[in-house]
Parts: sequence; structure tokens; C-alpha cells
Amino acid sequence: MIEWIKSLDEALFVAINRGFDNPFFNFLMPWLREPLIWVPLYLFIIGLLIYRLKRRSILWIFGLILAVGLADYEASGLFKPNFKRLRPCHETSLEGEVILRKRDGNCGGKYGFASSHASNHFAMASFISLALGLSMRNYWRWLLYVWAGLIGFAQVYVGVHYPGDVLVGALLGIVAARILYQITLFAEQKIYR
Repeated sequence: MIEWIKSLDEALFVAINRGFDNPFFNFLMPWLREPLIWVPLYLFIIGLLIYRLKRRSILWIFGLILAVGLADYEASGLFKPNFKRLRPCHETSLEGEVILRKRDGNCGGKYGFASSHASNHFAMASFISLALGLSMRNYWRWLLYVWAGLIGFAQVYVGVHYPGDVLVGALLGIVAARILYQITLFAEQKIYR
């Protein structure tokens, strides 16, 4: 079963990395994964939390930072060193198959399971949705998840992660966000009652 999942993951990787090749994605996807590109969005999110949550916003911003930190630790501190799954761009069996499209041309660290980009951005999307009380009918919630999903897709497209790395990273981020949301909610009730 594990071998079948691994071969499916590799096939999906090649289908996305090579099959979706086009000039627009070649330009856009390497930029989508650059953290500095998203600074205006991060500042907007912080401003929105301050606007909506007023004096309680400091606690929620701190909770958001902790959620992203936990998601990053799960992916980079626990999963990567313990699972030791090579990134596709380091995998010798895929040599000649991988198109590396990172702006700096560097493959990155040796291991890729699970994607830190995916875990961090899905943690942000999930925590913000919960903190602002966005319902599943609210299009802002969907936009946050589409944004995180595009960043995850970009990881596969540029050749540094398998789709499974991104999927597991996304799940880790959502779990981290839910844990820190509950902790922040509990702290808010104790502090601001």
C-alpha cells in the first residue's frame, strides 16, 4: 500500500511539474512561494484582526504567530527529520524528470515531507478564519484557503515538493491552527471576562 501511494505521489508530481508547464505559471509560481511577496497581505490581516477584535487583537495576533510556529515545527522539526523523504529535486530516480523552477535555482533542504510552506499558510488561513468567525458561506474564508492552496500548488510546480508533502503539510497547519485557536479562545475568556 505504501509503495502504491508513493508511486501515485510521484506520478502526480510529474503530471503537475511537467504537465502544467506554461509561460504564465513559469513566471507566477516561483513568485507565489516567496514570503516577501505576501508582506502586504500579512499586514492587511494584522490590520483586520486589530480592526475586528480591538484590544483583544494582541492576544489573537500572538495566537496566530504561535499557530504558524507550531505548524512549522511539526513540518520541519518533527516530520522532515523523522520521515527523511527526499525532495523530488534530490531524488535520483527522478533525475531528468524534475523541472526546478525556484527563482534562486536551489533545490532547498534535503528532505521535503511535509511542506513547511503549506503547513504555515494553511495554519494562517485556518486560524484567521476561526478567529474572525468566518463561516463556510463566507467567501473571505474560501479566498484564504485558495491562497494557501496556490502556495502549496506552487511548491509542486517549482519542483521542490510532492503533492503528498503539500497535503500533509496543509493538514498539519489546520491542526495547529485549531489547537492554538482553542488555547487562544480559552485565554481570551480568562483574561477578558
